[in-house]
Amino acid sequence: MAKAELLKPNTPTPDFEFKGLDGSIIKLSDYLGKVVLLNFWRVGCPACREEIPQLEMMYRKYKDSGLVVIGFNCSDDTDIAFDLLSQFSVSYPNIVNNSSQAQDVYFHIYQTLPGFSAVPLNYIIDREGKIFDAWYGLIPEDSLLKKIHQFGFKLACVFDKKSIK
Repeated sequence: MAKAELLKPNTPTPDFEFKGLDGSIIKLSDYLGKVVLLNFWRVGCPACREEIPQLEMMYRKYKDSGLVVIGFNCSDDTDIAFDLLSQFSVSYPNIVNNSSQAQDVYFHIYQTLPGFSAVPLNYIIDREGKIFDAWYGLIPEDSLLKKIHQFGFKLACVFDKKSIK
C-alpha cells in the first residue's frame, strides 16, 4: 500500500478559512505566533474518538501558554459531530463542514494521495506558520507531549500528572 503524502516539515502551511462550530471564523493564518495542533477527524473513527479527550485535556492545559488545537471534520453531519464533541465537553475550536471546499482542504491540500482518507491526521504547525510534523493515527500522549515540548511548553502528562523524562 502506498503511503499518503503529507506536507513536509519546514514548508509553509496552506491557509484556510471556515466557520467554526461555535459560529466564529477560523482562519489558520490568524494563529501565527502560536503553536497549532491541527487534527482532521470524523465521528466513525475509533482512534479519533479516543484522541478527542486527550486533545481537549492538552488544549485546556496549554492554551494559555500559546497552544491552539483545531479540529477539522469534513465528513460528518454537523449535529452528529456536535453531539460527539459535547459528550467530551470539547472547548477547542472545531470546523465541521462537509462542503466541497472543506473536503478539498483535506483531500487535496493536507493529504494528497488520491483515494486515501485515513484519520486521525494531525499536523503540528510552528509559530511561524510552517509545518513542524505530521502523522496519521493516534499516538501515545507522552509522544505527543515530547513533540510540543520542543516549543517550550512545560512537559507533564495531562492525564496522570507524572513528568516525562
